[in-house]
Amino acid sequence: MLVAALVVAGAALVYAQTKALNAAIDTGLDGRVTDLANVIVDGIIPDPITVSGDESALAQIIGPDGSVVASSENIEGEGPISTLKPAAAQILHGVESDLPVDTGSFRLAALAVSTDEGTYFVYVANTVERRTEAIAALVAALLVGIPLLSVVVAWTSWSVIGKTLRPVEEIRAEVEEITGSQLHRRVPESRRGDEIARLAKTMNKMLDRLEHAAAQQDEFVADAAHELRTPLAGIRAELEVDVAHPRPESWEEMRDGVLAEAIRLQVLVDDLLLLARSEEGSRIREDVDLDDLVGQALARVPLRDGVRADSSGVSAGRVQGDASQLLRMVLNLLLNANRHAMTMVVVAVAPRNGAVELSVADDGAGVRDEDRARIFSRFTRLDEARSRDEGGSGLGLAIAAEIVQRHGGELTVGTSVLGGAVFTAIIPTLGG
Repeated sequence: MLVAALVVAGAALVYAQTKALNAAIDTGLDGRVTDLANVIVDGIIPDPITVSGDESALAQIIGPDGSVVASSENIEGEGPISTLKPAAAQILHGVESDLPVDTGSFRLAALAVSTDEGTYFVYVANTVERRTEAIAALVAALLVGIPLLSVVVAWTSWSVIGKTLRPVEEIRAEVEEITGSQLHRRVPESRRGDEIARLAKTMNKMLDRLEHAAAQQDEFVADAAHELRTPLAGIRAELEVDVAHPRPESWEEMRDGVLAEAIRLQVLVDDLLLLARSEEGSRIREDVDLDDLVGQALARVPLRDGVRADSSGVSAGRVQGDASQLLRMVLNLLLNANRHAMTMVVVAVAPRNGAVELSVADDGAGVRDEDRARIFSRFTRLDEARSRDEGGSGLGLAIAAEIVQRHGGELTVGTSVLGGAVFTAIIPTLGG
């Protein structure tokens, strides 16, 4: 790979040097052909034409009838040296071979000059022998230098890189042995403070996150199994009682009980699926009027007796995101507020510095400071004495927080002016 790169670089160098030398020759030819054109315009055509520099340089002027009007001494009596016919005042460049002065290659410049007598063509050429010699010398140097440089670089790379990558091999070997049941293990960290040390530190931080995520997953599975067991146990108990003591008159009571547990089980499974898919994120990005979602949510949440909702603080607020998920977030916040409110639930929507702020407040008991850090965790119930029907599954606020975070925002809890809790969701207008 290194040799190939050096060969490519050498070829590019030869190409660039050849192009630069050709450009230098063409610049000199352009100046000479322009001087001869000015002489023709002045009406004074020298014969022979004086050329300076290399003895192989030559010049020629072709008249309107196609005959040679003047030429340098080294091609005197020769016919036209080129067939290039540029347009008026245009300089064309070309390559000619086997001109009368030499058998090598020549760079040639041609210029057309319009006069009252007709169009003259001026040709000036010079050999590329010196350019060829310079390029040959460069190629010879590269043929020697590239193999030598390759050997030196290869030896240096093998020595330095081998020493540098030894800690990487130690990291690789350690990571290879780490399994799902050994996430407590860590890779060795160097004290040198270089890139390898930073790689090891980053790898250990990743293992920390994996270990934490695995612990959370285990906890989630255990909590989910515990939550699912309750409605399933209820359904089984209802059916076992009916099987053991069948009574036709109790069929409706048993049916209602089983149906209620089945509905509760379905809601719980839906919530668990939503949380399990939270890492996938929402791919839907559409304009959503948050104030409209608040209206829909209020219409779908049956308030408890004695509780009323105040939505006078709801103003226009548009964000980008998934309307169904945002509606679910609003519903969960309203359901939570309705569950804890004594007499009042207050909902407000307002724009705030490039974001939209949604707040849902109640006049209930509020959330203690020590509980605010865990209230958005899954399966969290602050009042464990409540029944599951009254306290919910402990997933509503966790789902609401995940939806807000998925849209680039943040959900927080504080104390409302009503004395209870206020949940505030701040969502960027572009959806994060």
